[in-house]
Amino acid sequence: MPTRSVRCPTCGAGLEGTQGQTLAVCRFCRTEVRLTLTPIDGMTRALEKKAEVESRMNALMERYAASLVTDVRRALLYYEAFTYLVLWTSHEVEDLAELEAMASPLMKEAARQLKTTYVAPVDRGETVTFASVDALLS
Repeated sequence: MPTRSVRCPTCGAGLEGTQGQTLAVCRFCRTEVRLTLTPIDGMTRALEKKAEVESRMNALMERYAASLVTDVRRALLYYEAFTYLVLWTSHEVEDLAELEAMASPLMKEAARQLKTTYVAPVDRGETVTFASVDALLS
């Protein structure tokens, strides 16, 4: 990504290490500054995030396809994890759990098409995290 100059709106100090970030903290006055990514920065960031999780996404789709015929409920768990990763690549969130409001309606529709029911992680007493995705794949 190209370098850009960003200054603190409170004290005017230059903010360092803002490339690819959406939030910076001024090292002098501790003001939090929300940064807006340009469309090019946003696309670059999404591609970087996709590369970071692509092997997991591929593994989840392989397991989804393999279990779809024998265990639809298990297949839905693989698809759920895949959906969260897809959403994560295009949204600036720290935790996968922040995506539940977007993921649940998509998963309910997927379950309907598979003629089964979907229970959101929060209703199962669970949280989708990178660790839970890795545990699903182990």
